[in-house]
Amino acid sequence: YISWPLSTVAAVFVLRLPPPVRDAPPSLPRVMKDEGIQSGMRQLLDMYRNKCVLTWSLWWVVGVGSMTIVFNYYQLQFYNRDPNGNFGLVEAVIELAMAAASLLPKRLEGIITQHYVHVILATSAITAGALWMSLAWQTVLSAYVFNTIGLASFGFQSVAASAAIASVLPSARYALVFTANTFVALGLCTVVQNLATLNEWTTDNFYQFVICAQTFIVVGSLLMLIVHVCKRASWLGFDQSVPDL
Repeated sequence: YISWPLSTVAAVFVLRLPPPVRDAPPSLPRVMKDEGIQSGMRQLLDMYRNKCVLTWSLWWVVGVGSMTIVFNYYQLQFYNRDPNGNFGLVEAVIELAMAAASLLPKRLEGIITQHYVHVILATSAITAGALWMSLAWQTVLSAYVFNTIGLASFGFQSVAASAAIASVLPSARYALVFTANTFVALGLCTVVQNLATLNEWTTDNFYQFVICAQTFIVVGSLLMLIVHVCKRASWLGFDQSVPDL
């Protein structure tokens, strides 16, 4: 019952929000409608030419697409461990942890835009490790703790990706990238969940898939760093004037 008065208070605060300082950036569907599909796609592809934008977008497709599954199933993992558990407090802790983690990219702006591969590698390793530990230790406490860590790490990643893409693009139309990335990520998530349902996956099976997806990101990031080091050292005969990742 406590959710009723809290929801009412939240609604009152929404009505008292100040007007926006700036107009919202145009989305991809709006640009395509106003300027044509060809113009919208050309602008989008031009934005992906930026290495930081492209790298964070690749994380977005795999990371957001896979972690959306965790958002759909972590409560089931709690229930499977303790059918009589009261998960309200844990939910609040998870939300607070994600909110706190989402504040960090503001203080790490230079790192998320210049050393983005390192950031993706480290945070994806944390996410994968936390989710794996939630499976390895079959206790409700481990599910609480490691899901909180994994989701907080994802909260940092999602805000870092948005902030990095918006800050490195000279155009205010960065929302085109957000729209395209989210559309592809959620589309892949939908396909995976439908196929998994047909094959009668359990909650643990979904978690195993997400861990594999996060591990794929880690391996991909490592390969990018290895190639970068090889270029810098001229081991492969490439030019040494390569920007830092």
